[in-house]
Amino acid sequence: MRLELRLISVFVIASLIASLARTHSLNTNREKRQAVVDVPHVKYLRKYGYLRDHYYTSDIDPNADELTEAIKIFQNYLDITITGSMNSATQAVMNKPRCGCNDVFAIWMNQTTQDRVKRFASYTPVNFNARSGWRRTDLTWQLLGSTRSSRIPSTVVRSEIRRAFALWAAETPLTFREVTRSADIEIDFNTGSHGDGSPFDGPSGVLAHAFFPELGTTHFDDQEQWTTNSTTGRGIDPFIVAAHEFGHALGLDHSNVRNALMFPTYLGYIPDFKLNNDDIRGIRSIYGGPPTPRTTAAPTIPTTRPTTRPTARPTQPTRPTTVRPRPTVPPTLPFQCRRTFGAAFEDDNGDLMMVRGFFLYRIPAYDRQTGRFTGSQASNTFPRIMAFPDAMFQVPGSTFVIRRRRVQQYTRSEDSLLGPRELVADTWRGLTGLRRGARITAAAALTQNRVLLFGRYRRQGYLWEYDLFNNDVIESSMTLMSEAFPGIPPIVDMAFSTVPSEIIFVAGPEYYRFNIETYEVEGPFAVAPAFVGGPCGNADL
Repeated sequence: MRLELRLISVFVIASLIASLARTHSLNTNREKRQAVVDVPHVKYLRKYGYLRDHYYTSDIDPNADELTEAIKIFQNYLDITITGSMNSATQAVMNKPRCGCNDVFAIWMNQTTQDRVKRFASYTPVNFNARSGWRRTDLTWQLLGSTRSSRIPSTVVRSEIRRAFALWAAETPLTFREVTRSADIEIDFNTGSHGDGSPFDGPSGVLAHAFFPELGTTHFDDQEQWTTNSTTGRGIDPFIVAAHEFGHALGLDHSNVRNALMFPTYLGYIPDFKLNNDDIRGIRSIYGGPPTPRTTAAPTIPTTRPTTRPTARPTQPTRPTTVRPRPTVPPTLPFQCRRTFGAAFEDDNGDLMMVRGFFLYRIPAYDRQTGRFTGSQASNTFPRIMAFPDAMFQVPGSTFVIRRRRVQQYTRSEDSLLGPRELVADTWRGLTGLRRGARITAAAALTQNRVLLFGRYRRQGYLWEYDLFNNDVIESSMTLMSEAFPGIPPIVDMAFSTVPSEIIFVAGPEYYRFNIETYEVEGPFAVAPAFVGGPCGNADL
């Protein structure tokens, strides 16, 4: 009997000890998880979409893979050297005044960390990021009377709001007018918690936030030091902030182009501010361009091509575009009209960059019809660049050069060009996702994170997707050109994208336009008039 009692006592004591140990372990893990959640940079990453909303339920510590990958993606997006760990440069960017809207697509949050990293090219933010817009173009706005800023007079606020709307109106068919009730876009100045679930945090943190169409409500933090036209660097310029937030109210997400208005962090006061080409492309992808003619008008497709040698009095071409003879360039035309190129891409300014052998030619976006383009040694712009590249493409902050299986990356930091960083130097083992014997001939960056490579394999034309996160070809993406781009020659010499929905393919002396949304093909057209202009013809690109 005594033995049984002793055994029961031992069992009870052991159970109590085990229970206390489990309780202690649970409390320790809970405290550990809470400590992770309370770390400022973890809060920041979760708030702006780099970590899942339910991150705090994960039993992980600050060095876990999910946090590391979130930091990497944040660093990549904000143009910081990618290390995967918190450092002074990363913390400095997190400390900057910024917009309160998320940086990352909501759809991205439904992916696991592994899938997010694997599908980096599909779900991370792109150079411009467009949602759906308003269903009409005549929009109204209202400055709510009870919450006008206590920092600056309402007359000044109204003036800055009108200027901000005017930026977007100049590049679209949109019009904006002030009303006293039932406005499309209601504008508030608030402090702290103000009823929308996104409280403001006081000076120098979140400056403002806005809601997407068709809500459009825009809130500003009235605790900021709002100051107009300040050249001292003190205070926050309401014009720049309003213009950014109205971009959201019109349907644009954040951009990772550093000089774009839709970049997440505050740009500061900029005299005579103009929209970046990235902002313009983004807003026009939703609403189209302004109805009035402009020098940067949408591409005009030539309906006919000359088929005879020009004379002193050129004859009108009579052959319609439905007939597709291969165009010929008369040898008496100027030298630049007979020039061929090996690679081309459009840079962040909209200028067309074309490479031939050792030389780089720049055709400004505003000057394509005059034939005025500059040429120089490619190495002057891209030190140690591989000669005779097969393909080039640019994403914000980086230019990639491909020759055979070698890949070079040039990165831009502020105003200096860094590089090249040899991504794949082994001629035979490089680009492991590319089959032996395949050759890349062209590349096109559709967005900041979606790049297509074009080439040949066993005498047939193929395309591949390029994984910017792993710097390699995605082998499973290999697709016949005839299936992916019907109507385009199977093997192309150059490719690039000037608008989000279109790729321009160059094959020999011809080029084609392919609409990736409708699968419509236009062309072929002669390259020289469109690319060089001037004495070669007047066709627009």
